[in-house]
Amino acid sequence: MDKDRLIRLRERKGWSKTEAAKRLNVATSTYSGYEYGHRKPDNDTLISIARLYDVSRRLLTRYR
Repeated sequence: MDKDRLIRLRERKGWSKTEAAKRLNVATSTYSGYEYGHRKPDNDTLISIARLYDVSRRLLTRYR
């Protein structure tokens, strides 16, 4: 997952990591792990993230 893109998407919404985590029904530490690149979401969570930010899964997983 492109962690920088994930951060930008969250910041555009004006959400904290805690807010994004609540909306995804995951722990804040789990969501932070996605942004830091320490964790990778499973496919179902990746779909949820894409829906939350109204982007494609491909956009989330494409690296620069």
